[in-house]
Amino acid sequence: MHTLNIFVSRTDTWLGSCIRRILGGDYNHCSFSFDENFSSLFAYSRLYKGLWFTGCFCTESVDRYLN
Repeated sequence: MHTLNIFVSRTDTWLGSCIRRILGGDYNHCSFSFDENFSSLFAYSRLYKGLWFTGCFCTESVDRYLN
């Protein structure tokens, strides 16, 4: 049996606050993982911080969200 774990988070960036304001929600980022301990997360994210529309699927670390 395969599982898909979804990790919804709030990023405190200018773009993140704009997304939350427009959508009227508390969260603005979503990652997913295929294992229970979130050892590797996958998300659609910006390729370069300064270029908003250069996104791609990338891997993330759960440590990024634990600070």
